[in-house]
Amino acid sequence: MTTYDFEDGRGPVPAHQHSNGGGWVADSAQVAASAFVGPDVRVYGTAKVYGTAEVYINARIYDHARVYGNARIFDNAMVYGTARVFDGANVYGNAVVYDGAEVYDDAVVYGNAKVCGNAKVLGNAVIGMRLDGFDAAIKENTMSDDLVGWLRQEAADWEVLDNVKASTKLRCAADEIERLRAERDAGIEALRDQLTARWEAEEKIKSLRAALEGLLEGVHGDGYVVPAGAVATQRARAALENT
Repeated sequence: MTTYDFEDGRGPVPAHQHSNGGGWVADSAQVAASAFVGPDVRVYGTAKVYGTAEVYINARIYDHARVYGNARIFDNAMVYGTARVFDGANVYGNAVVYDGAEVYDDAVVYGNAKVCGNAKVLGNAVIGMRLDGFDAAIKENTMSDDLVGWLRQEAADWEVLDNVKASTKLRCAADEIERLRAERDAGIEALRDQLTARWEAEEKIKSLRAALEGLLEGVHGDGYVVPAGAVATQRARAALENT
């Protein structure tokens, strides 16, 4: 029996090299003869690749993932969990599609993008980013801290073309970012107001201290000495101690 170690912690398992491309496929997975699986590709778990799908370079398909239709997965991309990539979709670069996410129609996911949860990327959508920013994570009705930072730093390329069949999940993501930005700006403005008020109060306290000190010395602003009454002096000292 031929075995292969897919380096997933399970050690060597029964496997074979696919007849169309030579990639290693666990016997527990299924790859149709019509699908292409390149020599450095690994398909394992109970994953399925069928139709005329193409998987090549160093891509990984595993767990219960499905890749079919005319989909292409390549470079260091990974598809796992119960994710589905199908139709004419392309996933490449270091992109990851996992959980129950779906990428289909002619959508493209690339770079360091991550599509997960129950998110759907469809139509002619293009999801990706440059390698100098935060990872993009698109999840159902939520935004990860990485994505918030990624968008705030404007370090990514995230383009949804005009003819995209807009996904509700993506619209929710954009709305959430706008809300977070508004909250951040409101918080900064409130902090600025608090600091200004504090500075003004401190300036008034300094002026009051100076006036009280002058009163205690019995010196008027024009240099004329004013006798300080005992009661006035006592009140001035008490006020000075409380500033």
